[in-house]
Amino acid sequence: INTHNQRVEKQRKRMAALDEVRVKHCGPMTDEYLQARQQGKVGHPSTRWVGLKDKQRSSTTVHMKGESTQFNGKDELKYEYFHDTITYANRTYSAHNHKKTFRSFCSAPHPDLQDTTVSIERHGPFFGTGDLDWTQIVFVDDVANMSKVTSGSTMYVVGTFFGVVHRDGIVIDYPPLHIHHAHIHPYKQMDKRIHVESMPFQGIEHHVMIQTHGDGECKSELGGADCNLHQLPVGQGYRVVNSTGFNLNYEINDVRPEGSDPMEYFVDIVVMWTPKKRIETTFMQIGSPIFGHGWMTYMLPLDSNSNFAYWKHKNSWLGAGEISNFVMHTHMSLTDSLYVFKSSKAFDHLEKYRHDKLKGRLPYVFDCHNNTMEIGKNNILGVVVGSGAELVCEATRPSLQLFCDEEQHDCVYRDSRVEFNCKEKVRLEKDEELVIIAFNKVRNTSTVPLTRQSPINNLLYVSTFGEGYVAHQHSFFRFDFVSDRANTGMMGKSSGNADRDFATNSYAPPALFLYSLFPDDSYKFINDGISDGHKLKENMIEGCSSFNYDVDL
Repeated sequence: INTHNQRVEKQRKRMAALDEVRVKHCGPMTDEYLQARQQGKVGHPSTRWVGLKDKQRSSTTVHMKGESTQFNGKDELKYEYFHDTITYANRTYSAHNHKKTFRSFCSAPHPDLQDTTVSIERHGPFFGTGDLDWTQIVFVDDVANMSKVTSGSTMYVVGTFFGVVHRDGIVIDYPPLHIHHAHIHPYKQMDKRIHVESMPFQGIEHHVMIQTHGDGECKSELGGADCNLHQLPVGQGYRVVNSTGFNLNYEINDVRPEGSDPMEYFVDIVVMWTPKKRIETTFMQIGSPIFGHGWMTYMLPLDSNSNFAYWKHKNSWLGAGEISNFVMHTHMSLTDSLYVFKSSKAFDHLEKYRHDKLKGRLPYVFDCHNNTMEIGKNNILGVVVGSGAELVCEATRPSLQLFCDEEQHDCVYRDSRVEFNCKEKVRLEKDEELVIIAFNKVRNTSTVPLTRQSPINNLLYVSTFGEGYVAHQHSFFRFDFVSDRANTGMMGKSSGNADRDFATNSYAPPALFLYSLFPDDSYKFINDGISDGHKLKENMIEGCSSFNYDVDL
């Protein structure tokens, strides 16, 4: 408990130092400034926030759904607005969906970190109206106007923050505003900059250096939105080489009731960086296997049955080193518990158990086979511990917060950051494996009807689990990796090409997102790269004679 309290206090102090720049130095978005921007001016003496001069403005063409859409790359921000989830799911684009707001910029030296600049971009104003509306930003080029320092040079990112704020910079917690996702990439074209030829999933570029999701915030008593600040230990940094600028996409939901008064808000993106050499660090992300049609999700029947899945990451590309700063991104309303083990034998032991005891199925629904979560979990964890595996992290309960209206009548459970109990640092040898085990169980919360009746489910999954009757789960394991070469000052200079760097022991990308796979023989129902929904359903719930789509949770 004392160690945990120390972490919360450390994070609070880091956020306070950042706010010396973000809130106090940069100042608020004043009425005078916003009026000046509407008149085409770049700023106003009432605040330090500024737009960009005409000669700095540029535009970028982005291809979406087979069409070319032009986004202003500098000063103006175009976005899509959907007043509820149904219009968002149907993507019923019309003229009223297209909106504009402003990009504003401010920067200053960090008050505590030597040779470090805080560069901030603020978007807005936006206006939420409740009813789970969607504000969608598909692409923003040159985040925080950093191409002027990243192009043709090497710099190190030492801290990042993404958050929704009031016009004075005060952070708005969730609820009422939910960050569905925020992704910031270090390069426009990442295949040759980050992806080594021998890696799987060639062509899938999701190497996110800055990320935030709905479960990014901690519970209020554990720091709330302060947890969206990710700051590396002094001396470390994400190395970015000759980037033409960072790019960004995100989506925000207003979860207040339908008919709520318009709520003004802004979005802050913060990059803390230095030109001085730092220990090359990689923001590593291990994505869960894809199962079904969802984006990087694995599907499970949405009822009171419990289930589990597992997958592995083999440390094949970054060399031996240390991992730390662990974060798990998952949907808490579907989570029972999560475990991460380090071992080169645990996965093989689990595979033998799957074939001997689980009829080869994965994901596996316990209740379909006269089993329970309690018995199954005990057996599975026993197999892993028996292999000699080392426990790295565990989350033994979901991280949910209960929020109620003023009359305490309408109460909703909402996700918060996983209370992930992990070792401070873990040694990871080359080719050593991490095994992630996720136990899932749909909980009796008011998030369940939303999941069950979601128009997105009805549109995408109707052929798989009935009328939208499906849970789609993420379980992404994120951490910082520092190789022995970097830690001892032996990391070579980057050429800017991943394959050349890998061949010369200079490979340390700023971010690396790798995907996982379920074993080939667990579900072999693939047709032109798309899982056969009917067969997936049949195999997963075989034996569930009591399976009931109308079960009252």
